[in-house]
Amino acid sequence: MPYDWNDLRFFLVVARKGSTTAAASALGASASTVARRITAFEEDLGVKVFDRRPDGYRLTELGEQLIAQAEAVERAAGEIERSVSTRRRGAAGTLRVTAMDLAASELILPHLFEFRTAYPLVEVELLTTDDKLDLVAGEAEIALRFGPKPVEPGLICRRVGRLEVALYCSRSYAAAAGVPASVDELNHHAVIRGIGYVDTRPHHLWLADAAPLAKIAYRANSSLGIHDAVRQGLGIGSLVTAQADREPDLVRVRVGPSLAADAWLITSEANRLRAPVRAFLDFIAPRIVERMRDTTGPSTADES
Repeated sequence: MPYDWNDLRFFLVVARKGSTTAAASALGASASTVARRITAFEEDLGVKVFDRRPDGYRLTELGEQLIAQAEAVERAAGEIERSVSTRRRGAAGTLRVTAMDLAASELILPHLFEFRTAYPLVEVELLTTDDKLDLVAGEAEIALRFGPKPVEPGLICRRVGRLEVALYCSRSYAAAAGVPASVDELNHHAVIRGIGYVDTRPHHLWLADAAPLAKIAYRANSSLGIHDAVRQGLGIGSLVTAQADREPDLVRVRVGPSLAADAWLITSEANRLRAPVRAFLDFIAPRIVERMRDTTGPSTADES
């Protein structure tokens, strides 16, 4: 007698959870329903796939052999569902997403494979640049930016977290030049700054204002370039604390304020309803929120 395809799902969840009670919670069903479906599955197959024990359900030898095949069916069903859903929603085409290099590698790149699996017809081009691309003019469809909320007309912004930025130097720099004990002492040290748009961020503007006499030892047009220059011992620079604090060769310079920068996912009014844009925003926003919560504490996301 043919078995009910739906019973494969019950079989897999019970095998993973080890009991009908735990499986019921995961499936949103009652334990008696799960037990009944497992019994029906075994009767249809004409074999036992579980041993019922006081401490739960354990796979029989044949049940163990069926797991890989059942999981293959599960994957195939998931792929069919995603493909149909993707085509139904019209999420297809090329999508250009821009972010500064460190944010791209930490917050977006780790999730692109999962997104591509869920939306195989959307081709994401990740543009890693600290330049401020014009979304309204069509230079990209989505941007991840940090700082004050963008005020340019025609943009839709969703806040997805906040980064803390502070001053750091390398241990080699500290050993050679010391660590400033006050804001005024920054004027007697080498500092690392940005170029162009990068240098207009609040932490770089603060450093320029606080230490106008400091020697500018290096300028970079990217956050990664500034981070690398600090790591190499060229001077003192502003870095994201969540990353810099993990590096044992970096020393936090505890003078002046630690500045917070809000993170914004941005698209244009013209693009916000396009299926690929909507799909990517809905997919990536909660993952960025979760990642930033892990590194900086609770954060509230919003959209306007």
